[in-house]
Amino acid sequence: MKTILIPTDFSANAHKAMEYAVYLFEKQACTFYLLNAQETNLTGLNAGRTGSLNEKMMEDLFKEINMENTNPKHFYEREIIYDSLVNAIGKTVLSKNVDYIFMGTKGSTAAKEIFMGSNALKVIKNMDFCPVVAVPKAYDYDLPDEILFPTDFKNTYEEFGLKPLKEIARLWGAKIRILYIAEEESLNETQIKNSKKLERILKNLNHTREEIVKYDNTFKVITRYSENKSIGMVAMINNKHSFLEKLFREPVIRNTVFKIKVPFLVMPDIT
Repeated sequence: MKTILIPTDFSANAHKAMEYAVYLFEKQACTFYLLNAQETNLTGLNAGRTGSLNEKMMEDLFKEINMENTNPKHFYEREIIYDSLVNAIGKTVLSKNVDYIFMGTKGSTAAKEIFMGSNALKVIKNMDFCPVVAVPKAYDYDLPDEILFPTDFKNTYEEFGLKPLKEIARLWGAKIRILYIAEEESLNETQIKNSKKLERILKNLNHTREEIVKYDNTFKVITRYSENKSIGMVAMINNKHSFLEKLFREPVIRNTVFKIKVPFLVMPDIT
């Protein structure tokens, strides 16, 4: 039984993320936790009105979902926590042993919203113990034929750390496309060791490896590859000195360059 957390503000973006999670895990027994987080800085009548409205919206959503649910393997729970979004998600991940967090994004592309100081960005940066899937609002979701996994082989890989990537690939038989973006003429000793370990971890899965010399901005390369029609998801590890860390740090890149149009799986670094 998988446990999947869906933070919701009752928007179309959050609903899109929930629909995609349900669709992706159609064949898997799952409990979906709907979570609404309420900041506690409201006082008096405002706090009471907001709380009552959200409770009603949560109950309406919960009833609607259960009425429409025709999958005997899927179950739903709901909760409202009066805390910041990041704190509420963190508490729920730990208390419910959550396997995945699925979040909607408000922009026309996942990365555009993630890298502009959104709630998704806050969650990705702070949830270093649970994988997050960011789902673009405009994404006309389909099952992933291929999952793009960009890497530079500079960080080591662990079986458990890549478990989310392997699990999602197995759900519908997706191929993992390893994209090595070369910054040097040849791999050094550490990179060779890491690349061999990655091959061992993925040996029982359908996967390919491509190499491209970094002749352009790294993020443009990833974006361009993600636009291939067969790519249904991009997966990255949020480790130190990674592409993601650079994305978080560089505002020009955050705002203009890296614009993924498919769901974006971010796995925490457990090394």
